[in-house]
Amino acid sequence: MVQSKQFTKLQLQQINQLFLQGSSIDGLFRRLAFSAQIIAQIQLAQIHGNLLATLQAIQAQLEQQNQRQKQLQQLLTYPLLLVLFLFLMLLLLRFILLPQFIQSGLINQKQWTVRLFYLLPYVVGGLLFLIALVYLHYHQTWQQKDYLVRISILVRLPLVGTAIRLYYTSFFATEWGLLLQQGLELKQIIQCMQHLDANSFMYSLARDIEEKLAQGRSLKECLEQYSFFTPEFTTILFQGEVTGKLGTQLSLYGQLILTRLQQKLQMWMQWLQPLIFIVVALLVLAVYLMVLLPVYQQMDAYI
Repeated sequence: MVQSKQFTKLQLQQINQLFLQGSSIDGLFRRLAFSAQIIAQIQLAQIHGNLLATLQAIQAQLEQQNQRQKQLQQLLTYPLLLVLFLFLMLLLLRFILLPQFIQSGLINQKQWTVRLFYLLPYVVGGLLFLIALVYLHYHQTWQQKDYLVRISILVRLPLVGTAIRLYYTSFFATEWGLLLQQGLELKQIIQCMQHLDANSFMYSLARDIEEKLAQGRSLKECLEQYSFFTPEFTTILFQGEVTGKLGTQLSLYGQLILTRLQQKLQMWMQWLQPLIFIVVALLVLAVYLMVLLPVYQQMDAYI
């Protein structure tokens, strides 16, 4: 855990001091600004007793997250430099070369491509300003939404929704599998989740399930309506109850889904850089059509 989080000496001293003061492990992680999801994992581990395995799993999650961030940074560095170069080239064309071309008569200012290129900085600036306003508005309203509502919206998005569905299916299959192996029943697990960190997704999910159960719905009906679980998850959940090996089956299924998620993320990362290169190439082609093509047309007119 120390390697993943890269604690400073001062933080390590604070950890030792908190332990000496009798701070709980979940309280310690909260003080160290870990996410509510990780804190909830630790709180569940204190219930099922397999704390060491949970800490090792959290360490693996953080290491994989850091590795993906480094890989993404490496993939994006060169394409972003190309985009920056293209942006500088556009500024050079717009404010230096284009006025000279017009003044010398090489191109006609009345051509629609030239007029569009003239307005391009204002169009781009306006779009960026509009995007910033929309982002600020939705970010503010987004934070006010319930955690469960946010996940339900995100899971509908292409690609992102698939990753979220696989992640939460793997997460709940693994955590519930450990609790079931300790002898807890599903309804007891839901009750335990209501005592977790109030900002965590598990807490929001448990509260929502309890409300639906109070309305007379079965647990199977409640879980089947959640789009952030794979269809196989509910099937395994209730078929495993019949065979009596639910805990083991869920844990194995959680590992299988986690492997599938890692494979998809790796595949998407490999496709990302070529896609960015294609976008840059299209932008270069657009610049050519907007500026150089009118020059050639004007030269043909003189010939």
